[in-house]
Amino acid sequence: MKIKTKLFFTALLFIFIPIISCNNNMNNINKEKMLNKKWEYINYINSGFNIQTNKVDRYHISNDIENIRYSINIEEIFWNEDNKSGIIYGRYTIVPDYNKDAINKYYAISFKNLTSSSIKISAAYKKNGINETDTLDNAKTIFTVENGYFDFYSDCTEVK
Repeated sequence: MKIKTKLFFTALLFIFIPIISCNNNMNNINKEKMLNKKWEYINYINSGFNIQTNKVDRYHISNDIENIRYSINIEEIFWNEDNKSGIIYGRYTIVPDYNKDAINKYYAISFKNLTSSSIKISAAYKKNGINETDTLDNAKTIFTVENGYFDFYSDCTEVK
């Protein structure tokens, strides 16, 4: 009897583990689908972030022409347990005017309160802080909420 019971529970494990894993993968797909959109500042029309699967563009539209202020290729997205907030770490491919030496260096953008149509976004900034790092590991250590790089978040809505 004990052998049958053990076999039964072992079989249950093999049935439920793939179901649980599939559910986690669906959660990852859904949260990334919600994040990967063009977002516009509520208080600054025609400007915001275009978050795609592999990059983030900080854009501004002037005279019907979209200008990319800076762009980072996404290296890693750290998701918090709530699946509605986290930090995007990436490498500059287009640098901001104020930091021309940042090409191929690392930067971070934080987000929170992610819904299907709104988000709060904060680009890494700290008075007298640094604007980029040489490695991804340094970016993950330096550009954190705890280190004061994400003190101001802007409300954004999805561009449809």
